[in-house]
Amino acid sequence: MFENVKGKPTINLRNDYISGDRNREDGKLGTFNPLYPKDGYFGFNPQIGPVNLIDIHPYATVDLNSKMTVQADVVFNWRYSAQDGVYRPSGSLNLTSMNSKKKYIGTAFLGSFNYKISKSFTFNTGIQYFKTGEFVDDIIENDKDGLFINSRIVFKF
Repeated sequence: MFENVKGKPTINLRNDYISGDRNREDGKLGTFNPLYPKDGYFGFNPQIGPVNLIDIHPYATVDLNSKMTVQADVVFNWRYSAQDGVYRPSGSLNLTSMNSKKKYIGTAFLGSFNYKISKSFTFNTGIQYFKTGEFVDDIIENDKDGLFINSRIVFKF
């Protein structure tokens, strides 16, 4: 955090390393089971859940004033194990490995704007673009990238 710079910008780096099944033939499930996964953990409209995943997530924030903040994120996603698939945010299987050896799932680009209306209310709006990677390209014919735009008002008490 650059506290003495106008806007108090921050530069951040997150990394998740979440196990997947390394040998689908051995009869043992080595996939991490998130008991209570959080939907928005990997973006506004997460395409990938917290299972069989390695990600690198740099992001930056800037305070425009005492009530407004902007944030920009990039999330790079790989499968932890090529023997396991890609999971939904709920933890259920979305795409099987289909014997693909490719690991790169895709990249999420996010931009958000937060406005603190009051002590209890915040307005948030953002955009997310998901660019599919070589794993998705390998197993889905004519796959498409995704675009998601959202706005919401949050009430906290």
